[in-house]
Amino acid sequence: MAPRHRVFIAFCFTFAAFCIAAWFLLPESGSWLETDEFVWRAKTDHLARGFSAHTVILGDSQAMSGILPPAGVYNLALPSQQPEGVERMARDVGQVRGLRRVIINVSPFFLFKSEVLQSFLSYYRNTYDWSFADLNPDLMTLSGKNTGDSVYRMIRFLPVLRLRDRMSPALASADPISFVAGRKETNLKIEKILNDQRGFWVWKSTDQTCNADIPPPPPMLLAYADRPGAVESLERSVQGLRARGLEVFLVYIPLSDVWASLALRGTDDRVIAVMRRMEKVGSVTLPIADRAQYKGLFRDWTHLNRCGAEKFTSWLFSQSLLQN
Repeated sequence: MAPRHRVFIAFCFTFAAFCIAAWFLLPESGSWLETDEFVWRAKTDHLARGFSAHTVILGDSQAMSGILPPAGVYNLALPSQQPEGVERMARDVGQVRGLRRVIINVSPFFLFKSEVLQSFLSYYRNTYDWSFADLNPDLMTLSGKNTGDSVYRMIRFLPVLRLRDRMSPALASADPISFVAGRKETNLKIEKILNDQRGFWVWKSTDQTCNADIPPPPPMLLAYADRPGAVESLERSVQGLRARGLEVFLVYIPLSDVWASLALRGTDDRVIAVMRRMEKVGSVTLPIADRAQYKGLFRDWTHLNRCGAEKFTSWLFSQSLLQN
C-alpha cells in the first residue's frame, strides 16, 4: 500500500474516531443557540416528537406573539418564518394527533421582500439537515448560500461539525463561559414559556408583561417588493394540507398604527389579495381585525404584547368559521 494511501486511511479513522467521541462526550445542546434559532429548534423538535391538538398555528413572529393557544391548539409559528418554511413544516403536521385545522398567519414580512428573509434562511438551514427535498427546483434557494454551503449542509450530520457550529459563537466571545451561561439562562426561560403556553412567546421578551412602549416613527417609507416564489410556496402548502383533509384558514394579525404610518399605501390590500388567491386552492380567509381596536396593545411596531394577544385570540376564536 502506498504511503499516501496509508495516510489517507489513517486520517479517515482518526476523523471517524473524533466524531464518535464528540457524539458521546459532547451531546448536542440547543441551550447554546441564539434565541430565535433556539425557538426554531425547540418547536421543530416538538413537532417531530408528535403531540395532540385539533388546531395548529403556522406563520411568523406576529403569529407566535399574537395567538395565545386555548385548549386543543398549539402555536408552531416561528421567528422570521416564510412560506417556504411553512411548506416544510406542513409536511410534518401529520404527526400531530387529532389535527383537523391549520391556521396560517400572513403578513408583508411573510409574503414580500423584507429584512427578515436572511434571518429565515439562516434559521432554516441551521435547523433542517440536508435532504432530497432540497433538490426541489422550487426550493433550491434553501439548500445553501452557495455550492460550498450546500455541500456543508449535506455533511453537517457529523458530530464534529455540529460541535463546531455550536461552539463558534462562544469561542468568538471575549468570555466564552459567561456567553454560554447567559444564553442558556435566557433559553431555559423561553423554553418554560413555550411549554407553559403551548408554543406562544412574545418575541424578544422573557417577562411576558403587557408593556407598550413604541418609539415614534422615523422619517422612512416601508415598501415591500414582491418576492418570487413566496406566494407559490404558500399555495403549495394550502394544496398539500387540503389534500390531507385538513381545514386551512388564513389570518392577518394586526400590525400597529406606527407600522401603518410607515408602510406604502396599498400594502394591506396586497396581503388581502394573496389571501383571496389562496381561496381558489381551498383555504378560507378569516375576517380582518380592526387595527384601531389594538391601540396600546403592541410590544413594538409589529408584535402584539401579551394583553394584545389575549384580546386578539379571544376575537379570533369567537369567529363562527372556527366554531366547529
